[in-house]
Amino acid sequence: AAAAAAAAEDADEPSVLGRPLKGLRQKDIDPTEREAIMAEMFKRVRPFLERNIEKAKERAVQKAKDEVRDAAERSLQEQIRAERLLRRTEGFPVHLLSATASDFRSSLSGMGNRSAAVVPHGGVISDEQMAGLELALLRTLKAQGAAGSEGAWVAAANIKVCMARGTPGPVVVAARTRWDHGELGEALGFVLAVCSLERAGKIELQRSGKYPEAVDLASLRIVEGVEVPRDEAAEAAAAAEAEDAEHGVMRAQQVHISCGPLVGLINPGGRRGDEQVVYADENRGGKEIMVPATEFERLGGRGSTRKWRQSLRYLGDDGERGIPVGKWLREMGNNWRDSVVGRAMEILWVTGGHGHRDDNNNKYYAGEVTGFKVESGEHEVMYADGNREWIYLCLQTTRWPDGIPERLPPEPKPVGGAGGGGGDGDDDEEGGVGGV
Repeated sequence: AAAAAAAAEDADEPSVLGRPLKGLRQKDIDPTEREAIMAEMFKRVRPFLERNIEKAKERAVQKAKDEVRDAAERSLQEQIRAERLLRRTEGFPVHLLSATASDFRSSLSGMGNRSAAVVPHGGVISDEQMAGLELALLRTLKAQGAAGSEGAWVAAANIKVCMARGTPGPVVVAARTRWDHGELGEALGFVLAVCSLERAGKIELQRSGKYPEAVDLASLRIVEGVEVPRDEAAEAAAAAEAEDAEHGVMRAQQVHISCGPLVGLINPGGRRGDEQVVYADENRGGKEIMVPATEFERLGGRGSTRKWRQSLRYLGDDGERGIPVGKWLREMGNNWRDSVVGRAMEILWVTGGHGHRDDNNNKYYAGEVTGFKVESGEHEVMYADGNREWIYLCLQTTRWPDGIPERLPPEPKPVGGAGGGGGDGDDDEEGGVGGV
């Protein structure tokens, strides 16, 4: 029985010319058998080698197809980009030529956390409305010294701010409204005016290097020899408003907070993800020091939470410890909600230093509100270079050329809805978005 089992085991093992390969060594092979054994082994291995060769050929063919497909996709994207750059001169719709209008759509697809802010549609724009927009744009450029070959180039963001400051209200509203144009298609009024004037040869554009297809990120100036009728009354009113340092200024609020035994103040003007807190350090004789909000959370004994908007509590005017500061910031942002989306404004920055903004350096940068987050109360601002960031308006000193935005009445709370858990729905402390 043992011999039979051994014979069956030997039968299962691979063999060549009747000799098992297991344990077969080079010195045990007779020279006369070597070639025969190698030929037999190669004959058995050959199908596997041929299969690997075929697979390698298939991979090479697939790789070549992928490269051709990728090259075709790149060529298509380059063609689409070139077509967009030619739309203004060929009379095609220009709605894709606006960096801001691309976010102001009624469709919610691709909007992420943005609210469903929709720019109003005014229908078909009249010749009178177009003429008013074009004239306002030309007068604004003229007032900024952007005329002729020696004139300055003025960024579109700054033009929008100046137009909002010195242009009649109906024209400003028309510039922020989406219209249908017989030749140019559908776009915001400001974009239609820019494209129309460029096609007429009255202005020239210096396109953005980062977004060359977006005309509202370009710099503009009037072509040499174009006459612009003046409106002395409007110019005087705009000059008076520009000289008024407090016109349209909405100061950053003093937000007092506490965390455990510590009491501090959120430093106004901080960028998202870099919020700073000022507090008196008792270990240093009451000296005021500034630390990140996350560090203040740790010093207050809540470091393990890693959600400073929930850990830090807002202190009211009476010093009473109240709701989480994240909930308070959300409520403050909901005072304006999406009513400011599309409005031109300026944010006070400090140049240099540690990057913290304050009122000691009177430097305003033009921007436009392009989004709003219901869950956190933050507003998105796009700057003249196309960069974006999410901010809390109440923590920034902002200047609104057409007047400080009015606060909206509180929204009715849903019956049976979730209570205030204190979070802001977006507590990624390190997740700076679209900063400058």
